[in-house]
Amino acid sequence: MSYEWPVDTTDLFGERHPQMVNAGFPAQDVDAVRGAITDMWRDEPGGWAYEWSALAARYAEERLHLLAAMAYGWAKFPTLANEPKRVALAHQLEQYQLAAPEFEVDFERRVLELPHQGGTTPVAVHLLASPGLSSDAPVLLASGGVDSWKMDLHAMFVMLALLTGARVMAFDIAGTGESRVPMTADGGAEIVRGLVAQARTRGNGVVAHLGISM
Repeated sequence: MSYEWPVDTTDLFGERHPQMVNAGFPAQDVDAVRGAITDMWRDEPGGWAYEWSALAARYAEERLHLLAAMAYGWAKFPTLANEPKRVALAHQLEQYQLAAPEFEVDFERRVLELPHQGGTTPVAVHLLASPGLSSDAPVLLASGGVDSWKMDLHAMFVMLALLTGARVMAFDIAGTGESRVPMTADGGAEIVRGLVAQARTRGNGVVAHLGISM
């Protein structure tokens, strides 16, 4: 299943280039991908997911797993509209977990089964904490928007974990990332309430939620 719409990749790079470089990519690598891409949706040379995935694969071969994860993150940007982008997300998760032993923070990935619309849905969360953080620390829920998800915001969430003294519980809001359910007013709020309930059992009971973009 695909949902594709007109996207001017030149304008997109103009808007996002500083964000890409600030994330840690060498500027020459971003510029090379920028020069190669001519279309958002084509799954062949010149296509957005194709070229970003090629860069990610090169990083993976060089064992630069976090850079590979970030590049696969751009490959699936802005949303999982077609199969190449869904494949890129799967590779992003694989590379992110390979990078985890080198994170500045303690890292744990869990998949929680949370109430949703009379049933349950799996919600993947990433827990990030300063090394040796007390088990009774507060919990900070952290989520992104429609096109930047928990792995894409890794650097920000690491900074929050190191500076706040809280255990960061990062997740994708409904309808994005690894979410299995669509974005609706009631369903999305129900998932957040379920995460709050889980978070209250994992620290001192103090829970906050930082939402980026949305």
